[in-house]
Amino acid sequence: DARAPSVTIAMKRAAAHAIADASPADELLPDPLDVSVHRAVATAVAKAAPQT
Repeated sequence: DARAPSVTIAMKRAAAHAIADASPADELLPDPLDVSVHRAVATAVAKAAPQT
């Protein structure tokens, strides 16, 4: 949990990239029930969150 006070553009971009990276080559989006996708997005967003 990043405990960020707000969602930044960098955090949104990190989430989008994580989703795109998790998507199979022949699919637009990854499986929404795949827990590994949720973890990847959470990790990417936490890394992109401003450190306050």
